[in-house]
Amino acid sequence: MPANSAVNYNTNRYITINYNTYKKLSHANKKKLIAHESYHFYQDILGYKMVASNNIHLDYGEGRILLRCELNALHCALKGDASSLKDALHIRVYRQNKYQQNNEAEFELNEGLAEFTSIIYTCKDIEEIKSTLLNSIKNNNSIGFTNYFAYITGSIYAYLSYLKYPEWKNHINDDISNMLKSSLNIPTNICKIDIDILNKYNYIKIQNEESNIVNTYNLTNTLKGDNCIKISNNNLNIIFNPNDRVIEVNDSIVSLNNIQLKSDWGILKAYKGLMRSKDWSYFVLPPPVNSKKNKITGNYYELILNEDFKLTKEGKIWKITNLKN
Repeated sequence: MPANSAVNYNTNRYITINYNTYKKLSHANKKKLIAHESYHFYQDILGYKMVASNNIHLDYGEGRILLRCELNALHCALKGDASSLKDALHIRVYRQNKYQQNNEAEFELNEGLAEFTSIIYTCKDIEEIKSTLLNSIKNNNSIGFTNYFAYITGSIYAYLSYLKYPEWKNHINDDISNMLKSSLNIPTNICKIDIDILNKYNYIKIQNEESNIVNTYNLTNTLKGDNCIKISNNNLNIIFNPNDRVIEVNDSIVSLNNIQLKSDWGILKAYKGLMRSKDWSYFVLPPPVNSKKNKITGNYYELILNEDFKLTKEGKIWKITNLKN
């Protein structure tokens, strides 16, 4: 089952669409999806790499709180408050300096510009564009941001730049917000921020909400690295919901929900408790509970293996083995 993406195959480039999802969409959302993926089709030519998000800080602790403050500031900016745009950019630069291993700007060039393309193509006028962007910010206290933030922030900064500077797309370079930051004299070395700026955008309220969410979030299935299934990422087809939160387990592992892996060995559907290395090189699952022919089940997952593949245990680690090798 293909993901929504653009792929190279036999020297040609194609857009792939998950038809089971596509057929359930409204006509407008079908157009939006095609426009979004069409950007991915051309982005190599435009010079923007397809990248995975390396922004776990946006789903945990202060990084997530600061992003939510930035989104509240952008909500005000979309409604015409120029000072809120300046505040949003201050918060953005401060956060990115605080978490220097991020690739926020790079991921926005990937998914943010794709989403902006889809919005521009499908909305009939400026008011509909603005309404769509405002709606994207609503109810953001429970969604995951690691893989989704760029759809929101990237498209908003692209839109605000598009309104103010007709030539903005020729000056993006490495960050969608470059022209806005330059015109508003936003320093690039912000390492401290006035708490009054954050409090304007509900910092304390968000801090309390996030504390409650983290305290109730289920991390009981974190793994210690033994008696588990380990799956190497050898060009796996990966389908996941970018709205799901990504929770940091330790310096090298994150916890995921609702993800599907597909390879020549078969298909894995995991609903909870799947772990991924931060560098995307492997996935880890709890040990199997039941096995019947080619169908293996565990806590919150189902693994269906193709013929000639079997789940075997080597020491403390379960692996998928090709019986023909």
